[in-house]
Amino acid sequence: MHVLHLMAEYRWTGPVEAVVNMVVALRARGIRVDLACAAKPGSLVERAVLRGVNPKIYAGLNRRQLMVSAVRSVREMADYIRDQKIDIVHTHLPHDHILGGLAARRSQQGDRIVRVIRTNHKAVSLHVSPVSRWVWKHLTDGYLGFDPSSAQIDAASFALAKDQIAVVSPAVDSGRFDPRKKYRNIRNNLGWSDSHLVVGGIIARLQRHRRFEVLFEALAQACAEVPELRFLVIGAGTHTTAVARQPIDRLGLNGRVMLTGARQADYVDHLAGLDFSVFLVPGSDGTCRAVREMMAMGRPVITARRGILNHLVPHGRCGLVIDDTPKNLAEAIVLLATDHENRRQLGEQARRHAEQTFNLARQVDAVIDLYNRLLAD
Repeated sequence: MHVLHLMAEYRWTGPVEAVVNMVVALRARGIRVDLACAAKPGSLVERAVLRGVNPKIYAGLNRRQLMVSAVRSVREMADYIRDQKIDIVHTHLPHDHILGGLAARRSQQGDRIVRVIRTNHKAVSLHVSPVSRWVWKHLTDGYLGFDPSSAQIDAASFALAKDQIAVVSPAVDSGRFDPRKKYRNIRNNLGWSDSHLVVGGIIARLQRHRRFEVLFEALAQACAEVPELRFLVIGAGTHTTAVARQPIDRLGLNGRVMLTGARQADYVDHLAGLDFSVFLVPGSDGTCRAVREMMAMGRPVITARRGILNHLVPHGRCGLVIDDTPKNLAEAIVLLATDHENRRQLGEQARRHAEQTFNLARQVDAVIDLYNRLLAD
């Protein structure tokens, strides 16, 4: 079996990391797997190479390139698929889905059929239009999803049969995020002590839709009841002043809330320094990587009933799932902050759940099973 994964991206995002992890894991099972991505230099290529994956570059996979580049890339990909005897083209975004589907169909000779799979990384149902219906009908053979609800909607929207679909839980590196390891104490650098309760407030890009206004209103209410609470907002964004700094000043949260910016080398240290976290809205990574990482780290998560979040965090076992009003969120924060034993138990169960459910080996088993079903059809 020879598989080509396509990713119309050059940045290192949650979906990109998931794809590279999948490529590495499939190779470890003895499957021949290649990766192709956009032409613009970026951290995708650099980090993939560090993991032993040397991506093939196609200019047309950059969504901002001219149409002529896309047409040329379809021809080049079709030649590569034909020459390398690719069996499956696995696509991940709308742009590479169209280009990969066209290239796969163009490459076919005689009775040899190249299967095309699309992954839905958003964990919400895909956009339906005349164009997308045509792409799914003529250029697609299989579907991989991470959320059962959205997969059911997509199956109905695009008339997919049961044997064309696989639904798996998104994976997390439970070895990297391991509460049993020793991590650098980031509290000392922040001027906080072990007596403080440190909460991760929305580990994500600082964007307006993330409901930071609800978070900060809730923090102000919770701090009035639990003065030792402190909050880390881990992430960066172009709207930091409006989204975070101004509300923090207005609500008198200076000294209680620390904006760390984006973290890389010490990102895991920061997660290890938290007692629990809050996450309210899925972002561009619809599978909410930060939530899964916190659970793997053995920390409970307070989350909202939005998208896949309700599916990721079993309420009362690994965290709390709430209707995210400031009052409800403040009460949930106070509950975890004041009940150490409950917090400890939820964290231990979150770790076990992450190891068992967000398991890369199980994910790869399901992907290989989908590949075999499509090839046998």
